[in-house]
Amino acid sequence: MEPLQTRPPAFLITLTAILTLTVQSLTAADPAWVKSYGTDTPYPRDTYLTGYASVSRDEPSSRAQARDLALADLSGKIRTRVQSELLQIASESDGDYNSSVSQITRNSVDITITGADFSYHENRRDSYALAYVPLHTLTRNFTDEASAFWEEILEARENAESLSASGNTGRALAALYRASALFPGIYEHYTIIRSLGVSGGESGFFRSLSGVNALTDLQRTESEINTLIEKLSNRDASNISEAAEMIAVIMDMQQVPGGRIQVPPALYESTTFSSEFGRYTSERLESELIANLTPGTGLTVFRSQYWEEGDRIRLIVLASDSSGEKKGRAEVLLPSSSAGSRSLKPQGFD
Repeated sequence: MEPLQTRPPAFLITLTAILTLTVQSLTAADPAWVKSYGTDTPYPRDTYLTGYASVSRDEPSSRAQARDLALADLSGKIRTRVQSELLQIASESDGDYNSSVSQITRNSVDITITGADFSYHENRRDSYALAYVPLHTLTRNFTDEASAFWEEILEARENAESLSASGNTGRALAALYRASALFPGIYEHYTIIRSLGVSGGESGFFRSLSGVNALTDLQRTESEINTLIEKLSNRDASNISEAAEMIAVIMDMQQVPGGRIQVPPALYESTTFSSEFGRYTSERLESELIANLTPGTGLTVFRSQYWEEGDRIRLIVLASDSSGEKKGRAEVLLPSSSAGSRSLKPQGFD
């Protein structure tokens, strides 16, 4: 009688197959982009931008970490291109180009890449990721973002002109400041698009901006807005509420932090005394500062004084941190009649 032949249990066969597949996947040859540290990829350099990273599998979420680092590597390559492009822009204009353009040198640190895809690989030691995105996709995305900035600028300028005409100087200033703050983003995107070098990218960028044919058109509009900001900043406020709003906007333009703030009563001229008007002024000022300033981490103190000058009141506000270091200054004139029934002079003041 022939000996009985026994078969291994089915679960052992399944387990063996799984282990075999796992070993094969971990011992499979590394792709060319891994062997070359991301330099030899299936994506041509003249039409794609890539980023590469590897992370030890001993690290938690090594695959996700590799993905994030590959995207950061891709962003870093844009920064390198941008630095070269800035030198080219300066050369073309003999160093005379809008100062906002140069803000790309620090703003580009936070470049956000959208539209990227990824390839992944793992071996026994590491997890790898390759980020890749077509240059024309990056060009389109940055152009669309710049176009959105420009529409916001045009809308803010239109609103400011309307508000200014109706006497709402504080709100007009706020609208113009929002518009002015968007220009660095447009210049940044313009420089990035130039650096990507896609055929037709620069002309497409300007076509996407209504009424803009060249960089000089952007610079002229920015100059006009800044001139209007200066003009409105020097305009008399019509009442204490508008004066407080104007001061808050000017402080915001100087990047004075809000959040934790102290606003003592406004002092009369060079005295250490306040008045009913001084206390009301500080209340209105505190409300506008809270509404307009970006919260910071430390304490900011806003000390104010006011002087009677004929039929007008000059209000000056100084901002400082808890150590006394000056952070900002704003000054505005308003009619004496804006005090209403509130006394301008401290009680018992001769």
